[in-house]
Amino acid sequence: LWVLNDLTNRRRREGLRGEWNERDWELHTDYTIWQSEDEKEEDQWKLTVQAGYYWEDYTVHGTYYNEDGGRDYRKRKDFPSVHYSFAKFKLENPYLTPFVNGYYEFVHIHSLIVETGVEKSFGFDELFGNESLKDFSLDLSVTLDGGHKRFINNCYMTEDAKTGLVCGEARAAIGWKANEHVNFSAFVAYTGLLNHRVRKDHVNQGDDLADWYDHDQFVYGGFMMAVEF
Repeated sequence: LWVLNDLTNRRRREGLRGEWNERDWELHTDYTIWQSEDEKEEDQWKLTVQAGYYWEDYTVHGTYYNEDGGRDYRKRKDFPSVHYSFAKFKLENPYLTPFVNGYYEFVHIHSLIVETGVEKSFGFDELFGNESLKDFSLDLSVTLDGGHKRFINNCYMTEDAKTGLVCGEARAAIGWKANEHVNFSAFVAYTGLLNHRVRKDHVNQGDDLADWYDHDQFVYGGFMMAVEF
């Protein structure tokens, strides 16, 4: 379960109120397809898949300025929830871990989204040669996103985007494993649109949508906490 509460006054002005406006639900299972027989765990190669169902439930969309300068309230029916089936493949190894994630929206958009990239995690104990830092890590990743034209045009509100690559992101995070069940991390990421058609339409529609639609690239960051049972 993932929930979103928009606390930014700037985005309230552009259309989204500071309320709980999204809930995402996920149910998945993990399976190891293949694993090497190396004696040391850190030397092993492992091909895994995670498959499941993902539901983005939009609950509040606030007020928007219409063409006459008045304010319209976009009800939930104008932005229906979306439902995905997905499969995520990852080849874990001691060097650089590639991954491919595929999502298919099967209720409203009926289209495929694909994420692919690489990731690498470095333990602070290895980086700095200090065993006392073993609970800290540096996590790096690069991701490219693409999809079917129906999804691209629906998500970015374009009309003639083609199936293919849409955007990319580079991310760096510092993680801390506080105990067996709780993890914290702080991250910074750069993301940008790589599709010319989407970039042009995306930026030009900034007056009608939230403020982040005014930009084709931006840097953002944040803090996260995860609890595992």
